Amino acid sequence: MAPRVALTVLVAGVLAGLGAAAAQAPVAVPAPGERLGINAQVLMQQRPSARRRDRHLDAMRVGGIRLVRLDATWARAEPAPPRAPGRRRFDWRYDDRWVAALAIRGMRWLPILDYSAHWATSIWGKEHAPPATDALFAGYAKAFAARYGAGGTFWRRNPWLPALPVTTYEVWNEPNLRTFWGRRKPDPRRYAGLFLAARIELKRTDPAGRVIVGGLAGRAGAPEYLRAMYRARPALRGRVDGVGLHLYAPTPEEMYARTAEMRRALDAVDRDGLPLDVTEIGWVARTPAEERRRTTDLARVARELPTSDCGIGLFLPHTWESAERDREKAGDWFGLVGADATPKPSGAAYLQVVAAPPAAEPARRALCAPAAPSSAEHGR
Repeated sequence: MAPRVALTVLVAGVLAGLGAAAAQAPVAVPAPGERLGINAQVLMQQRPSARRRDRHLDAMRVGGIRLVRLDATWARAEPAPPRAPGRRRFDWRYDDRWVAALAIRGMRWLPILDYSAHWATSIWGKEHAPPATDALFAGYAKAFAARYGAGGTFWRRNPWLPALPVTTYEVWNEPNLRTFWGRRKPDPRRYAGLFLAARIELKRTDPAGRVIVGGLAGRAGAPEYLRAMYRARPALRGRVDGVGLHLYAPTPEEMYARTAEMRRALDAVDRDGLPLDVTEIGWVARTPAEERRRTTDLARVARELPTSDCGIGLFLPHTWESAERDREKAGDWFGLVGADATPKPSGAAYLQVVAAPPAAEPARRALCAPAAPSSAEHGR
């Protein structure tokens, strides 16, 4: 593998070629009808039969879902290293089946370009670790966009399908958590370099595509991590189309507080109006009481947050279906529908919001505006 220093020089050279001052292109925003979507990684990871997959996708379509967030794992698409430099071998068969199944139902894929191929990881045996070189990951991102982005080979070879190319690329998942960074201390500088390398190739291949920072876990110092990214890599400014945020907290009020903190951090480091994309949000519900509370809270947040003053781009609850096997494993209990794709009360409540989203009003709900000074402060 090429030394990391060589990669740093390569990325710096490409960025220098683009000019020291990034052109301030208009901020790209998601299509209005696709802002409220759903996560379905768990369903995909279960490798369901075609019949079971189709049952769930049909239920999403009937419910009004038009955007589905799924992993686009490098390890699956490129299981073996190149036979020779520049001769990379990709296997898109599994991804093709999902893209076709989505497109035929009028749904679009929000891919998470994530994790390292087993032969290209920086930590032997760990897929959830940064790649050995950013250039290798960027090459995968380029190949992915060339297949599934606007004008991609998948769409040209399948003209019978509705053309619903990828329009937003999410680079990595929760890089500010050790879980997804090789169990090592998260490294905002290293991730920022990875993001920039991937973005260069994605934009060259699909200029109109949005490239967003992988969902940052709100509970793990997301604002400071974001600020550290920009301090380490000033070239990020003007070259980010959105920042993913993952909101997990007991109450809507705590979620709103974390969103407001993230909004302030983003406004301080990049362009005004840059979207915050809530690519994960949710609650565990193991009991009827927890399900009742989730139903109320999810419907409330889905109505209030996307139409607030927080500049929310995408809003995708986690998750469509989950395993529901181990009572001690919280991750098994985020699902909004049952195994047969029948919505739970929380799922039904969310789909009602999707089907009839509230109209955006000029006076948006103030969730992220600075608090007004207190009377005591006025008296100082």
